[in-house]
Amino acid sequence: MASIFTRPTSPEVGNGSRFGRNGSQPSPTSSLSGNGQSPITPRAGLLGRLGQYWTTYAPFRNPFAKKIDPLDDDVDGGNGIHAITRKTDYWFNRELYQLEQEAKHLAADWAEKGLPRHDVPRSGVFEPEQVLAMKSLELFRQWRRRVRVKMQDQIQNASATLNRLIGEARTAVNGLEVTSNERQNTRTQIESFRQFKEPEGVRVGYDRILKSSFSFWAFAVILTIAEFTANFPVFRLLLPMNSTLVTLAATLGEAAESHTWLAGPLVLFQDILLHFEAFLVALIAVVILVFLGKTTGSAARSIVSFSAKDHPMAATTIRAHRRQHTFIFVAGLLGIASVLAFMFYSRAQIAETAQSRVRADSVGLRQAIADQQAAGTDLAKTAATTQRVTDATRTLQQHLDDAAYAQTVQRINDAIVLLNIGLVLAAMTLGFVYKREDL
Repeated sequence: MASIFTRPTSPEVGNGSRFGRNGSQPSPTSSLSGNGQSPITPRAGLLGRLGQYWTTYAPFRNPFAKKIDPLDDDVDGGNGIHAITRKTDYWFNRELYQLEQEAKHLAADWAEKGLPRHDVPRSGVFEPEQVLAMKSLELFRQWRRRVRVKMQDQIQNASATLNRLIGEARTAVNGLEVTSNERQNTRTQIESFRQFKEPEGVRVGYDRILKSSFSFWAFAVILTIAEFTANFPVFRLLLPMNSTLVTLAATLGEAAESHTWLAGPLVLFQDILLHFEAFLVALIAVVILVFLGKTTGSAARSIVSFSAKDHPMAATTIRAHRRQHTFIFVAGLLGIASVLAFMFYSRAQIAETAQSRVRADSVGLRQAIADQQAAGTDLAKTAATTQRVTDATRTLQQHLDDAAYAQTVQRINDAIVLLNIGLVLAAMTLGFVYKREDL
């Protein structure tokens, strides 16, 4: 008689059994420990091995066929309780099938041995029934414990997922509330800006303080002439004439003396033409200085006349406009400072330059006098040397006058700087009052 605690394994499974795998294949045996694993009895013969190989590897499986979970008969089980307990139910059915097979085996053994005997009265439950009842009870307890653990695990996982989703939902809701508040605030600002509309036709600009164009150009010409008159002698002393022009200037000066009261303007005009290089340099410097003053004054008008507070709707344009004219204002001031510094240092050095010319002319005059004395009574040489002495004397006298003028200019150099600054400020004021602009 086989032991009642030994679980036999049947190699066959009845077709259509509710405990079989898909109702057509035998289920592997397993112990009551619940691990669901037990050795599988191989099929006998070559055909059985080929069938096992086909079942395991399926070499000609359809690659496009939908993969079906072998542990799930109900593919459309969903995510309910059946989806949670279906593997446990499968394990329970498998173990229950083993108990049924064991009961059949025990019944067959008892039947072969003629047990129970009918001539022997018995009371109570048979031993195989007791063993099967205990195993069934233990199987039920394990199944209940497995189901409880799986349900608790699923509940915990679902709770954790739910908590995470609740946190994400709260974060999203808070973000939506913040966005809604920002939209409401932005909408309120937009409405306030729409209500705060400036009256139609409000001008963002200013008119000229000095209306007359003739007055502007008249003052501009006067400033240019004043600057030129104040600075031309400096360039005349820095860029001297050659000896031929000096002789020509003396001749023209003697001719201008006959014009009495027109002698002054004629001499000045002749002096300008004879010092043409100095005239060009002085004129260019003065024009640049007046232009820088006028441009700087116009930029200052644009800076002080526009304010973002006065015209909120044009605040961006006003700020950009003021930045541009601030750059022009600073560049104009730097240019004016450079020109005035050049003139200041030039006037500070003209006295030394004039003295060096006087010393050179004195040496030339002494040499001419020595040549005249050496000529003696030779009339041909005497006439030439006498003319040289006359020219040298005339050049020396002119350079002496220039040296005296240079010393005077050098002594009042600071005052001339103040005059130049005043003229530049006048040019800036002229540009300020003549500026007209609209944004």
